[in-house]
Amino acid sequence: MTEELSIEQNGAKGSTNHQNNDMSTNNNLTVINNGISYSDARQIALDVYKTEAQNYAGEAYETSKERTEKLIDAYLEKLFSVENNNSQKLKSPSMQQALFYAQKGYAVDDTGLTKDNYVELLLSRIGSQDRSILQISIDEAIWIVNPFLYNFNKDTFYIQPAINNLMTHGYEYYYTN
Repeated sequence: MTEELSIEQNGAKGSTNHQNNDMSTNNNLTVINNGISYSDARQIALDVYKTEAQNYAGEAYETSKERTEKLIDAYLEKLFSVENNNSQKLKSPSMQQALFYAQKGYAVDDTGLTKDNYVELLLSRIGSQDRSILQISIDEAIWIVNPFLYNFNKDTFYIQPAINNLMTHGYEYYYTN
C-alpha cells in the first residue's frame, strides 16, 4: 500500500507561492533556484566599479594637489630666498605655462625624483632673458622631463647632464664645441 502524502501550502497577502509538481504521485520535489540574471549581475558590477572609480579619482586628485603644492612651495621658497629674484616675471603667461607643465609633470611622478629638477629648471627659467635660446630650451626641458622619466630607466636618462651644461655654459657652448 502506498503512503499518502499531504501537501499544504499557505500564502499571505502580497506573497508569491510556487508549486512544483504533484508530490502525491512520485514524491519528488523539484527545487527551483532563482538568482540574479546576467544583466543584473553586470549592472551591479558596473555600479560598484563606478563608485570605486569615483573614489579613486578623488584620491588621485588629492595626491596630485599635494604634490603640486609641494613643488610650488619648494620653488617659491628658493625663488624668494634670492634678493634679486625676478618675481615680476611670474605675471608672464609663458612663465605660467612653464609652471603648469612642471606641476603637471610632478603631479604624475610617483617616484618624487623630479621635484628638484623642476625647481632648478623653473629658477633658471625665471632668471633667463625673455625669449632667448636658453629660455626656450628650458621651456622644452620642462615639457619633456616627465616623458623621459617614464620612457627610459634611470641609467639611460641622459638629458640631465645636457641641461646642466646648458645652464652652466649657455647655448654658446653647444655651438663652439
